[in-house]
Amino acid sequence: MSDSDNIPENVEPEEFYEDDDELDENKPEEKMGISFYIAIVIIISLAILVMFLVPALKNTASTEMMSRTWILDAYADPTGTLQTVNLVDRITIQFGQNGIIQGFSGCSLFTGTYVVDSTAVTITGLNATRRACPDTLSTQREMAYFDDLLNVSSVRTGNQTLLFYDARGNATLKFRG
Repeated sequence: MSDSDNIPENVEPEEFYEDDDELDENKPEEKMGISFYIAIVIIISLAILVMFLVPALKNTASTEMMSRTWILDAYADPTGTLQTVNLVDRITIQFGQNGIIQGFSGCSLFTGTYVVDSTAVTITGLNATRRACPDTLSTQREMAYFDDLLNVSSVRTGNQTLLFYDARGNATLKFRG
């Protein structure tokens, strides 16, 4: 018996086989695995983070800076060495929402302006009452403090600490909140 004996007489050989489209309709649908859905959730979550958190992070340094009166812990002397400040001196700075700074240098009250963009900081226009300091060391510290403020280039905040850096990346001023 040959293969041609199994084909009915009135049917062409091509018609004998089932149509491929009929096979596809009877095929069960392929389902996406759980990995696909997890990937979609991760992508959507990342998109939300980028949309909402990244702009907020840009303002974090500025917001943190404006949150309190900062007390100087250390400043860079003219050689670039950080010098610890006596707690009795209570050297301070406040950052207003209007771009104005004010504070006490240990001898004089001062004001000025500032701009923060992400972590970049510029302080300009310092004006002080120019009260006489009680001694030479206090005068030198006040002058170094003002110089450090005018040479600030960037800022980092965290744990109630405000740390300023110059353009070379050297720490110049350290405050606590």
